[in-house]
Amino acid sequence: MKRTVTNFTWISVQLDTQAFSCSICLDFLKEPATLPCGHNYCRSCIQSYWDGQEQSSCPQCRQSFHPRPVLGTNTMLAELVEKLQRVELQQSLKDLMLETDASSKKTQTKRWILRIIQDKETALQKLQQEALSFRRSADEVVKSSDQSFIGLLRELRFVHSEVSREIKALQEKEEAKLKQVHDNLQRDITLMRMTVSELDSLTPGQTLQHCPPLSALDPPGPTHCLWAPWSRRPQL
Repeated sequence: MKRTVTNFTWISVQLDTQAFSCSICLDFLKEPATLPCGHNYCRSCIQSYWDGQEQSSCPQCRQSFHPRPVLGTNTMLAELVEKLQRVELQQSLKDLMLETDASSKKTQTKRWILRIIQDKETALQKLQQEALSFRRSADEVVKSSDQSFIGLLRELRFVHSEVSREIKALQEKEEAKLKQVHDNLQRDITLMRMTVSELDSLTPGQTLQHCPPLSALDPPGPTHCLWAPWSRRPQL
């Protein structure tokens, strides 16, 4: 069936609706897929056809394909078929307005309208499924991030505990060193005072009874802590 239509650029073109129909379902191409041999089919139609065959071949020219081709939608052809459907529908509605007895045209127009409704409902269902899938994916990402943060917090608590334990151990070690230095200084001071007191009361011919050890005569060394845990932040 051929019909001459005029597009929006006022160029008259000859369109053959059969060339834009699927030879399997005998309807307009839906998500048209082009085979390596050049023939076009609805993607779902040719996939269902191949599922029932032992090998993947073209229903028209019988050319076999191995391995089974990965089919994508021919977007240019899909847009052309969609435009052709709109033109045919508009022309059919015009014919219905002019014809008094147009039962066949009425049936065809109704079928096209129902087809468009079905396509839009299918698109709506896909959109809802995509929205649900996106929501589930987002929930999974949030759940995964929560688990990651919980693990990170657990690791940080462990590191904090280990650092605190090391600082506490170092503090006790340094405090023990400081106590030892403190006790030694206190002892040296006591001995030195005893020596000074004895020297004050020493008369000629007497010997010194309390002689301090040689270590007590050394000048005092550094008494500050070698590493103060509060003076700098340890590297993790």
